[in-house]
Amino acid sequence: MSGDLVSVVIPCYNHGHLLADAIRSVLAQTHAHVEVIAVDDGSTDNTSDVAASFGPPVRPVRIPNSGSSVARNRGLNEAEGEWVQFLDADDVLLPTKIASCVEAAEAAGAPAAVYCDYLRSGVDATAALPGNRMSPEMDCDRAWEEVASRWEETLSIPLHAFLFHASLLRSPAVRFDPELPDHEDWDFVLRVLARRPVVRFVPEALAVYRRHAGAKCRVHASAQGVGFCRAIEKQLELVRGDKAKEKLLRHKLIETQDRFGLTPLPRRVRRRVAAATFGTVSLVRRAASLCGAGRARRFVASVLRIRR
Repeated sequence: MSGDLVSVVIPCYNHGHLLADAIRSVLAQTHAHVEVIAVDDGSTDNTSDVAASFGPPVRPVRIPNSGSSVARNRGLNEAEGEWVQFLDADDVLLPTKIASCVEAAEAAGAPAAVYCDYLRSGVDATAALPGNRMSPEMDCDRAWEEVASRWEETLSIPLHAFLFHASLLRSPAVRFDPELPDHEDWDFVLRVLARRPVVRFVPEALAVYRRHAGAKCRVHASAQGVGFCRAIEKQLELVRGDKAKEKLLRHKLIETQDRFGLTPLPRRVRRRVAAATFGTVSLVRRAASLCGAGRARRFVASVLRIRR
């Protein structure tokens, strides 16, 4: 593993027309010691040709179509750098992104996760306006709790706004979950933050998040809601036994079900159930006293992933 090498993982599926912009934005970094792992997720367009046209330090990898999580995991497994930067094929980095984040991470004196402000734009990344600057500030000493509780309410951080020290990603448990249809990036960030790294924020707009007709963010809202709920449920499985984290995630699940119209119970019942002590028996009894046993069991099952 090379000391200051940054591995940039770019998964791509049928975004060959945008991939060159993403790769060029990495090659234009002021931190020049980079490798680019461009993972073609079984594309049927010119993605492979675009990736191969650059030569070193761009390393093309092709896999059967398996989804973005598998593609990112493959790129992560191929990474040789001390730092890992993820970048989707339809997004770009501004020239000092990597250098600024590496500098902040090294100043922390411990393996760190660093993130920055970002800009939102259309396909033309040069069209980002000052009003589109997003500044996702949070309490970095409580980063896991902040990301778990505030995501998509008062906090959203695209994956390429982060830079991770590679040591935080060595565990097989810190990978993107291929079973999640949505919000796999949120799940991944929580897996990293669960290791309690030093977290630092760089208050500069150093990444560009591009919205366009083919972007994943254009998925129907209800499908996103179902995917987010499933990601929360998976996190509940991972934190089992940590009562504080379980309580936080159950509240987040209830809020998410409410926001996307996915809950089987009225709002007044959900809020009163959420205030109960979060043991399985107490949840069932509390909900049953308010709306009947059948609906209560279905609701608690959706929160706790139990089967009754």
